[in-house]
Amino acid sequence: MIRSNPDLRAGFGVSNPLMVIQLNLGKNWSIPIYGIRLYTTRRKNNMKLRKYIENSRDYTEKASDIARHLNFAGIGIVGLILLSIKNTEINNFYILLPLITISFSLFIDFLQYAIGAFLWKDFYIKKINKGISADADVNIEEEDRWRKKRINGFYYFKFILVLISYVLIIVSLFYILNY
Repeated sequence: MIRSNPDLRAGFGVSNPLMVIQLNLGKNWSIPIYGIRLYTTRRKNNMKLRKYIENSRDYTEKASDIARHLNFAGIGIVGLILLSIKNTEINNFYILLPLITISFSLFIDFLQYAIGAFLWKDFYIKKINKGISADADVNIEEEDRWRKKRINGFYYFKFILVLISYVLIIVSLFYILNY
């Protein structure tokens, strides 16, 4: 039998409003269990705006890593299809198409980072040439927003290609197994 006893907390000097639960095990045996809150206070979820963009960067970095791993896994899946199904040839269109889209997705992944590095290095050099300190807080002006849009375009296109690749792998499996 579990019985609550809110009066026991006063004797233990607990300033936080905790409920003490007594677990009765029989005639004279009971175990007090401390630390169960009667209510929860809502903690404010305030974060600095800078933290939100850092979270966004962390998620996009992780998503890019996952897309890269999915591409390599797709290459492995196509390899397994070629090895395990006897009548499959390497020049089969249904096998080559997923390999082409996976390869293109990996190339777009490379371009996203290479062009992104070039564009932000160019942004940095232009700001330094204008006399802005490297430690100064700089806002992205309207004429510089195109840089972010280009990089995001590569980012989204990469994921579209990964999705298309896996759809093509599934289609090729159905075609080869029914052929």
